[in-house]
Amino acid sequence: MKLLVVGFLEYDSGKTSLVLSLLKQLRKYNFIGVKPVAGHSIWHQYVTVSYSLKLGILVGEDAYKIANLLGMTDMLPLLNPVDLLISPKDPYISNGEIEKPFNVVLMRVSNCQGNDVVSEHYICEDVVKDVPPTIRHTIDMLRRRLIPRPKFTNLREVYKFLLERAGNVADTCLKKVYAEYENVVIESFNNAATPTPLSLDVDYVIAVSPGKVYVYDGEKYAEAINVMASVGRFYDLRVNDVVKYVKPLKEFNIIPRAEKYDIAYNEVAKWFENLVKRKSASLKHLTS
Repeated sequence: MKLLVVGFLEYDSGKTSLVLSLLKQLRKYNFIGVKPVAGHSIWHQYVTVSYSLKLGILVGEDAYKIANLLGMTDMLPLLNPVDLLISPKDPYISNGEIEKPFNVVLMRVSNCQGNDVVSEHYICEDVVKDVPPTIRHTIDMLRRRLIPRPKFTNLREVYKFLLERAGNVADTCLKKVYAEYENVVIESFNNAATPTPLSLDVDYVIAVSPGKVYVYDGEKYAEAINVMASVGRFYDLRVNDVVKYVKPLKEFNIIPRAEKYDIAYNEVAKWFENLVKRKSASLKHLTS
């Protein structure tokens, strides 16, 4: 069974908490979790600097949590092929444009080639020169410790890569995951309708927002995206755009939690566990 988790909000929809809840409930069925494309802030998520220094590769908080839960931090490039580190700028230098969503200072791109996963790091010097000195010091520390060392690029080239190639590059690793694992949970980024083209090859799409979770048929969700993509909208489609045209199979009301947010999604996780059990029982019956 393959599941895609998407979020209605650009930030803090609850995607990662839901993914962790699903993986905890479904680990006995050999589920694996992936986040094909990820972004994180050097300021708001400083813990990612520690993760990156420890592992020697650029990695974000969500992907690290998934890999750590699975005991697969050594396979992070496979689970999270494209990773972006975002930084605020100095408000005086940037004329007040402090935090744009894609002020990328560092990027990791991991391409799966046969049995190998080949990673490259890139640094955007045109962004780095505009960040506050204390943050620049942290970036310098990272660039010296990442393996391989970052290559120079600029924000225009990063934008071009994200628009034209990132999805297909990430899908080289997702294809490898699909070949090796039958049960997969995919986490999207921000409120994107899908992180990559291959991520639409799923049984169910689970859309989350504060207080609500909706479950959609994966094939019907993909059909809606493909129709909209036929007019050139694939990479800018958001969850809100798609769900207008797809009726949910199931909905859940989520109770607020002060901490351990993944506990809030236990009912959702158990519902999917029952689906997996029924599917397993059906397969046994057919083969007996």
